[in-house]
Amino acid sequence: LNRYDNGIYEASILGKYGFINQNDEIVIPFEYDEVSHFSEGLAGVIIGDKWGYINEKNEMVIECQYDYIGLFQDGVARVGKDGNHFLIDQNGNLVEDNLPF
Repeated sequence: LNRYDNGIYEASILGKYGFINQNDEIVIPFEYDEVSHFSEGLAGVIIGDKWGYINEKNEMVIECQYDYIGLFQDGVARVGKDGNHFLIDQNGNLVEDNLPF
């Protein structure tokens, strides 16, 4: 378990990941292959071998399409896809491309 500022904890059951609250209630079902913690209201999730982002309501905000992702900071996150590196905003819009690795 990892606790985050929003009171939601990353947890896993039988190899699947989700989130629980401080009362051990499931707030996001254990349906992901891996998750990152929440940053600026979004958490990274992996389905199969691709990463995307969900919000605290478990709504897929940015579809799983990236080979790697970073946490959001100041409204942007660094992501990688097919050997290319980008900055995206919290809606998945491209902010900057062709970043060095």
